[in-house]
Amino acid sequence: MEYQKQPTNNGIRFELSGTFTFADNKSFKTILDHAEDNSIHQIELDFSAVTFIDSAALGMLLLLRDRCQQTHKPIILSRTHGQVDKVMRISRFDQLFTLRS
Repeated sequence: MEYQKQPTNNGIRFELSGTFTFADNKSFKTILDHAEDNSIHQIELDFSAVTFIDSAALGMLLLLRDRCQQTHKPIILSRTHGQVDKVMRISRFDQLFTLRS
């Protein structure tokens, strides 16, 4: 997984690309660090260029959710499609996160 970081009015958007798997746990740590940054009020992960996600990546998203809940920071998972959208909905992530088209 690769990502680009973009500031937004409320926080930060990460534009992810490629496949999001267990192999990405070290690079995902950078995103996790932003969950503890008090100057950021919202985190958005843009999945428009992500083609595959595995269960380890779902676990990383849950870890991000746990960290963000501690600071009452919302997380938005945007532009999921294909296999990524299917996995998120089967895993009921639409009940845990805000999913945006």
